[in-house]
Amino acid sequence: MKWDRTAALTSVIVLGALGVGTAVSTHLPKADDVTHAPFIVQGAVGKPVKLRTGELVVLGVDGSTVVTSPLDRAISKNGVFVVIRVRWTPSLKPQGLDVVEVMSASGRLYGDEQAVQSRCNPAQTGIPLTCQLVFEMPPSEVPGATLLVPSELSGVTGGDLEAHIALGATDESVKAWTARTDPIDLPGPKAGTTP
Repeated sequence: MKWDRTAALTSVIVLGALGVGTAVSTHLPKADDVTHAPFIVQGAVGKPVKLRTGELVVLGVDGSTVVTSPLDRAISKNGVFVVIRVRWTPSLKPQGLDVVEVMSASGRLYGDEQAVQSRCNPAQTGIPLTCQLVFEMPPSEVPGATLLVPSELSGVTGGDLEAHIALGATDESVKAWTARTDPIDLPGPKAGTTP
């Protein structure tokens, strides 16, 4: 078989197209990654974030090595308690905030098993519920941390909205929280419009 210019050019174009196709397919996300990923809604302290199931506002962030509640007192020996005051207003059905986590700037998640169990329920549809979420974390993991709140109680976020709220903690604020020995009082959830 004799190669002419047209055959050689066609071979080069086909090989080039295969190379480009391979490069593109390795850089595109896989179908499973896309279908199981949440739709992220970015937020900040003081700014309402609308989710499919309600509205969330982080009212403030504080920290200490000691927290107290009507039933308990906890002291963090090696870390700091990050206390996040939130107002949650469910819009579809009664739903609390049971499945929430804090993600550090390094990507580590905090939330499953905590020394202090904070509750943000029961929350009734259309009625704001103000509560405090408590996370014990190593001080080095707090600056740049983000609160993660899925739309559903189950924590399944694939194809649904998930709030990512920057907590605004800095090295300076964490240093002050780590040195703090006076307790933060955790009074429990309060229904109504009280800020």
